[in-house]
Amino acid sequence: MEYRSVSLEADGAIDTEARTVSLGVTSEEPVYRAAYGMGEVLDHSETSIDGSWISSGRANLLLDHEPSQPIGIIQEFKVDPVARQTRAVVRFGRSALADEVFQDVVDGIRQNVSVGYLVQTASRDDSGTEPVMRVTRWKPLEVSSVAIPADQSSLVGVGRSDETAEEIESQPDTKSEAQPQERIKVEENKPQEPPVDLDAVRRQTADEIAKAENERRSEIDALGSKYQERDLAHQAIMDGQSIEEFRGALLEATRSGPVAISKDVDDIGLTSKEVRNFSLLNWISAASQPTNRRAQENAAFELEAMAATQRNNPFDSEGSSLPPELLRNWNVRDVNTSDDSGGVGEDFLAGDFIAALRN
Repeated sequence: MEYRSVSLEADGAIDTEARTVSLGVTSEEPVYRAAYGMGEVLDHSETSIDGSWISSGRANLLLDHEPSQPIGIIQEFKVDPVARQTRAVVRFGRSALADEVFQDVVDGIRQNVSVGYLVQTASRDDSGTEPVMRVTRWKPLEVSSVAIPADQSSLVGVGRSDETAEEIESQPDTKSEAQPQERIKVEENKPQEPPVDLDAVRRQTADEIAKAENERRSEIDALGSKYQERDLAHQAIMDGQSIEEFRGALLEATRSGPVAISKDVDDIGLTSKEVRNFSLLNWISAASQPTNRRAQENAAFELEAMAATQRNNPFDSEGSSLPPELLRNWNVRDVNTSDDSGGVGEDFLAGDFIAALRN
């Protein structure tokens, strides 16, 4: 999670009776991020900000980003696409801690707030005088009262809370500081290091981040297309889910969703024994781990059966289709029938798909 701080004086209004404070929260002012090696800009178009949580009336006002120290709630959160900033109204609680912080705010002692947010998508932007990483999709989660901003400016979005305590510069110890002549000798004896091309390092870091994000999007999109869950894949991409998280969601959707069965697909010739031996778990494991050799070997029979079904179904050019014998006969998997189709049930029981998966 990233943080940004602003001054309460930037927006102003404090209502002591209602215990509310109105403030500007974020702007498009660049903030340097070590992870990118360049400034970060939060895009403030309406489609870039996921305000579903922070606008719900349940998001908390925290003290110093500590979830264990809620001191109020966020009553309102709005995006101003014209001014390119966000604004909020926060209401302080009546606990001893909340009352203490609110009084400090009223007295002008605590003048800075910080917003915590998740970055979902970002890309390098070279259109300005300096390259920046533009965050085109982000989700604010909380607002905090903080004591130490990285920038003392009172302009909305300019004050920023420190990313880490290590960024606070310590005062030099004059007692231990070397005298000028001693310092010159040390510098003369110090081997010269080759200069570091900071621009190259920043470009490489930004390129690696963009590459990882593109790979995440592509793999999720491919899995969604393969299993005909494009809406689920699109939502996973927008929510910033990892590949592993999406695979879990995809498996859950496969378990809970209805199975479409077409009677126009020809049987592929599975015997009743082969129907009983068909393992959906082997197939799912192999399909979700295409580079895992053991998973592919364990599912060799299942993959061959799926491929044969696909060849028999010219009307379905995408995804994978289960053999029709398999879908018709979950109810007789424990019966030792012959290869004669007359001994096989012909009822289509799509609702028993889940029970079969658990077997």
